[in-house]
Amino acid sequence: MGRRTACLAGAGVFVLVLAGHTRLMPQHIPGRIRTQQPGGARALMRNLRFLALCGLR
Repeated sequence: MGRRTACLAGAGVFVLVLAGHTRLMPQHIPGRIRTQQPGGARALMRNLRFLALCGLR
């Protein structure tokens, strides 16, 4: 098995595990009221430390 095949197989397993976790996570917790969190994606994209960590800046 080549290196490329092994990497693609590992990526496929990762995607399957991630999809399984997403599917099995509870969508609603009884007795909990969802509240809007301040900031969100817009604040994250303005965070220079986060962008530097991701290599986007």
